[in-house]
Amino acid sequence: MVSREWFMWFTNLYTITGNGTGITAVVNGGTGLGTIPTAGQLLIGNGTGYTLNTLGYGAGISVTNGTGTVVLANTGVLSFSGGATGLTPATATTGAVTLSGLLNVVTGGTGQSSYTNGQLLIGNTTGNTLGKATLTAGSGIAITNGPASITIAQTSATIKSYGAFHDTTTQTAAAATIAAITLNATDLSSGVARGTPTSRIVVTNAGIYDLQFSLQLTNTSAQIDDVTVWLRLNGADVANSAGLTGVPNKHGAINGHVIIGWNYLLSVAAGDYFELYWTTDSGASSIDTYPASTSPPIHPASPAVILTVQQV
Repeated sequence: MVSREWFMWFTNLYTITGNGTGITAVVNGGTGLGTIPTAGQLLIGNGTGYTLNTLGYGAGISVTNGTGTVVLANTGVLSFSGGATGLTPATATTGAVTLSGLLNVVTGGTGQSSYTNGQLLIGNTTGNTLGKATLTAGSGIAITNGPASITIAQTSATIKSYGAFHDTTTQTAAAATIAAITLNATDLSSGVARGTPTSRIVVTNAGIYDLQFSLQLTNTSAQIDDVTVWLRLNGADVANSAGLTGVPNKHGAINGHVIIGWNYLLSVAAGDYFELYWTTDSGASSIDTYPASTSPPIHPASPAVILTVQQV
């Protein structure tokens, strides 16, 4: 005979282990199943207990059941590299996907794959596309295309040269002797400059130039003195460029004075130079500078020579 306590212990053990079936119920921590699982089968809850079943799988997934193993794998797209194209595959694809081709304008692309230096994308209403083109230079404009750069500049042909010069000395010449008229100061200059000697005015750019000058002449003689002025280009006299003026004679203690001036239109090549020359018949005339007045009436100085040069 067993005691009451041992009887109750064996009764509970009998119940837990399935009342003689050898299967422990789920409520007692068992599986409730007496079937040996096949390869890959798992215990899956069914609401009341467990069911032995393998994993199911959908599109792009594979399940391989082995002895004591379950292997899951991706059978769809492994990687998707779109880069900057923004394109999508035309058909379903497995494995690695690499996109290629050109993204068109309607989907935010350019429709272009290569460029030369200076090319820009320019809209084209025909076909709603973007075309490649470089800028076109018009009159007086130069365009230089470089790697990722465009330089727009005004050409030298449209940059007008100019110069303003004067002389503050007294220039003399012997009677009937040819002398060059010199300049000792530059007021403004761009593409036109005094050369060596300073009687020469050198131009940088070829073209047509308007030359205007004035001379402040003084005559110390009691007789009128004739002064002739003309133009030379590159050391050679310019035909029909001379002008003759009579400088008034001295009257009492006051020398005779006159200011003369005229202009020329001259065609020159780049690097050419021109000069003004003069001669006095008697040698009594000079090209003089008169200083500014310091007492009323106040006025600025009167240079011996004023010359302006303007490309037209």
